[in-house]
Amino acid sequence: MMILGMPQAFHYGNGMGTNPIFMMQAISAQIIRHKRILKDNCVVICSSICNGYFHDEEFPSYRAVYDLFQKNYHNTLPDLEKYGEYFANNQEYIDKYRFNYGYHPYHAFSMISCGHIVEQHCSALYIVGAYEPGYARSMGMKTRATFEEALMDANKYVGSNPNILALPKAFKLASVHLGMKDSIER
Repeated sequence: MMILGMPQAFHYGNGMGTNPIFMMQAISAQIIRHKRILKDNCVVICSSICNGYFHDEEFPSYRAVYDLFQKNYHNTLPDLEKYGEYFANNQEYIDKYRFNYGYHPYHAFSMISCGHIVEQHCSALYIVGAYEPGYARSMGMKTRATFEEALMDANKYVGSNPNILALPKAFKLASVHLGMKDSIER
C-alpha cells in the first residue's frame, strides 16, 4: 500500500492536485517510480482537497476532455484517444496555447494515457478529504472522509497487516525510484 498527500499546485502548475485528470497522472507517476517494491494490484491512499479546480486558463482543454470521459461510451481512459487529433487542432485551444500561456490542447491526452496506469496496476485508489468527491469517483477513484476509513476499507484488498510505503513529501521533493535490495540488477 502506498500513502501520500497531494498539494493543489505542483509540477505542472496550480490545479494539478485538484484536476482529476492530473490527479490520476500524478499518482500513476508514483506507481511507476515505486513499482519495483509494490505488490501487483497494490492500493493507493492519497489525500487531496479534490475540489474540481481545473485552472482553465492554464489547462484550457482539460475540462472538455474530462467532460467527454463522462459520456458517450467512454469506460476507460484509452477510449478517449480517438479525440486527440480533434483537440490538438481546436483553434480556440491553440490560441490559448500560443498567445495566452495555456498548455497545448493535446497535453490532457498525454496525462490521461499516464493516468491509465492506476487502472492497470492498482486494486483501488482512495482519495481522502475531497471537497467535491464526485470528481474523484467519476475517474474511478474511491473516496473516504478520513485515512482511518480508507485503511479500513482497503483491508479487503491488502489484508489487516499490509506493508505501507508512506511518501509524505512525494510532490515536494525530488522523486526517487525505489528498489528492493535483492532485486537490484547489476
